[in-house]
Amino acid sequence: MKKRALSKVICAVTISSLLSACGGNTEAAAIPEDNAVTESSVQEQQTMDAAEAAEGQAEADSQEKDDDKSAADSQKNADDQTETAEREETADKTASEEASINGSSDAGTDYISLYAPVLKETLEVINEGYDYEKEYRFMSDGLMEKVNYEDKQVLLKDIGYLVEDIDSDGVPELLIGYDDQDYDTLAVQSYILGVYALDEKEPYSVLYGWARNTYRWLGNGHVLNLGSGGAAVTILADSHFDHNEKSFVCDDFYFSDEKEVGDIGYFHNTSGIFDMDQAEELPITSDQFWKIIEGYERECKLLTWTPIGTYAIADEYNEDGTPVHDDSAMYLFADYYRAPTDENWKAFIGKAPKDAVLFIITNPPEELNDLVKAPVTIDKMTDDMVIAVSLADDTKIFLETGEVAFNDAGSMRWDPDPAGKLYKTYLDKGETSCIKITLPEGVPNRCLSISSSAGDGMFLVGTLSGEWSQHSTFITSSSE
Repeated sequence: MKKRALSKVICAVTISSLLSACGGNTEAAAIPEDNAVTESSVQEQQTMDAAEAAEGQAEADSQEKDDDKSAADSQKNADDQTETAEREETADKTASEEASINGSSDAGTDYISLYAPVLKETLEVINEGYDYEKEYRFMSDGLMEKVNYEDKQVLLKDIGYLVEDIDSDGVPELLIGYDDQDYDTLAVQSYILGVYALDEKEPYSVLYGWARNTYRWLGNGHVLNLGSGGAAVTILADSHFDHNEKSFVCDDFYFSDEKEVGDIGYFHNTSGIFDMDQAEELPITSDQFWKIIEGYERECKLLTWTPIGTYAIADEYNEDGTPVHDDSAMYLFADYYRAPTDENWKAFIGKAPKDAVLFIITNPPEELNDLVKAPVTIDKMTDDMVIAVSLADDTKIFLETGEVAFNDAGSMRWDPDPAGKLYKTYLDKGETSCIKITLPEGVPNRCLSISSSAGDGMFLVGTLSGEWSQHSTFITSSSE
C-alpha cells in the first residue's frame, strides 16, 4: 500500500514535467481525489516507517542484550559448577589421603584391627624372643635377625608400622620396618621388613626383607629392592604392588653376575628374572652400574612409622570395637612427663573415662621407667613396679595389707586390713608415685585405694595383677 502510493506521486510529477516541456497545456492532468497524495502524507508515512524501524531495532537490541545476559548467566553457572566440582574433588582427595594415613580408606572400616594378627605376632616376637620351633604366619627374616641381635626395648621404639594404600585401590596395606643409616652414604633410609595386604578381611604376606635383601620406599606404590649374593652378584629391582596379582610386579631389573672367572657382566630386563640369557647385557663399567644404584637410592623416601611398642594387644573389645586395654594413654602420659604442657595433658586426659580418678601403670616399659623418679621399694622379692598417676589435686593414695575376698557375683576383690596401712602419699594433678611391689602369680599382696576430689574407693586386685599384655589402665570411682 505504501509502495503503491509512492509510485503514483512519481508518475504525477513526471507527467507534469513532460507536458510543460512540450509547450502544451500547462495545466496538470486531473488525478482522481481518492488517489491524490500530498507532501504531508508522504512525510507522515516516512515518519511511521522510521518509527517502526526504530522500534524493530530497539527490539533487536533488547533481544541481543537478553541473549548476552543469558549467555553470561549460563557461563557463570558453568563456572560455579566447575568450582564446586573442584572443591568436592579436593575435599574427597584430602579425605582419602587422611583416611589412608590413619589406616581407614573406607569410612567405618578399622584396618588396624584387620591387620591385628600381623601386629600381634610382631609385638609378641619382640617381647618374647624368636622361637625356632614355632611356626609363624607373618615373621620376616629381617625381624628375626633384629630380635636375635638387638635389645628388646630398643626394638619396641625403633620397629614401626604404617597402614597406607600403596596401590591406590581404596584398601590400605600394612608396612613394618625401621629407619637406619645407609652403610655407604650414612643417609637415613626407611627399610621395609614386610608388606602385608588383605584378601577380603584376611591379611597375607606380600614380601619380606632382611639384611642382605633390603626394600625401601620409592613412592607412588613402588619399592626399591637391593640384594647381594656375594662379590659378583648384586641386584636392583624397581617394583609396584598389584593387588590382583597379590605380589609386587617388576618394572626395572638390573643385576650383575659372573660370566667367566673374574669377568663380571651387567644386565637389565623388566621381567625381574635373574638370568643372563633372559636379559640384555649392558656395555657399562662397575662404576656406571653403581651410579645407577645410587640414583635409585637418592629417590628413596622416608616413611613415618608408628612405634610397635605403642600397639595394644587387645584380648577383649568393647561394643564399639575399641580395645578394652589400650596403652596409648600411657605413651601420651610419657609425652606429658617429658614436656608438661597443657596441650600434652589434654591429649593424655582425653583418653580417660568421665569417672576416672587415677591412672595405673604396671611394669611399664623401660623408656618410661627412665622418666619417672626413683620408686619407693615396698619389698625385695621382685622388681614388679606400679606407677600411680594422679588425675586431680590433693589425691591421697594408700597401699594397704589385706587379703583376697570375693563378692556375691564371684568377682575377686581385696579386703584391706584396717590396721595394715603400708604406704601413704599425697599427689597433685599430674604427679606420680612409683612403687616397687611383689605381684605373685598375678595376685598382689597389697592393694591400692585413693581419695581425691575426683572420687574415691577400693579397687579390684585384678587391676594390679600384671596379667594383662598391656601395662596401663584408668581406675574409676565406680570400681570396687
